[in-house]
Amino acid sequence: MSELKISIKHNPAFKFILKALCVYVLWYILYNMTLSPAGWLDSWAEDSLVLASGRLLTTLGYTVFTRSNVIWMHNLSGIEVTSGCDGLTAIGLFISFLVAYPGDMMRRLLMVLSGSVLIATGNIMRICVLTLGQLYWPSGFNFLHLFLTEILFDGLVLALCVFWVNWGSGRGRSEETANPSGALG
Repeated sequence: MSELKISIKHNPAFKFILKALCVYVLWYILYNMTLSPAGWLDSWAEDSLVLASGRLLTTLGYTVFTRSNVIWMHNLSGIEVTSGCDGLTAIGLFISFLVAYPGDMMRRLLMVLSGSVLIATGNIMRICVLTLGQLYWPSGFNFLHLFLTEILFDGLVLALCVFWVNWGSGRGRSEETANPSGALG
C-alpha cells in the first residue's frame, strides 16, 4: 500500500489531474456562488457576444437586430444567449488546464489572454452560425446548436489545450533549458 502512495505522489499525470480538478472546483465555486448569482459577469458576456455577433453579421451584409442578450434577423425568432452559452465555463475549464499543466509563467499569461479571446471569438462565430441557421435552415437549429457548433466550439478549446502542451510547456526548446528530469511540473 505504501508503494502505491509513493507512486501516486510522484506520478506527473496524477499531479496534473489533481491540480486541474482543484483549480476547476475553485472556479466552479467562485462562479456559482459569487459571480453567477450577482449576474453582472454573465450579463456583460452575453450582451457583448450578441453585440459583436450582430456587428459581424451586419458587416457581412445582413440586417440584424440585437437587444441585450438576444439577436434576430427579419421576422424570425431570435437567438437568446444565456449563461450556459456565454463561454465562461469553457474559459474557466481552459484556464484550469493552463494552470495545471507546467509551463513558463509569461507564456501562460499570454495564453490565458489570447486563448480567452479566441474562445470568445469562436463563440461569436457560433452565434453567427446559429443566427444564420434560423434564416437558412430553421428546422436544423437543434442539430446546429446541440451538435455541430458545440463540437466545433469544444474542438477549439481542445486545440488550444494541445497548443499549450506543445508551446507553453517549452517543448522544442534546447536541451539546456528543458527540465532535465523530464518530469511534469
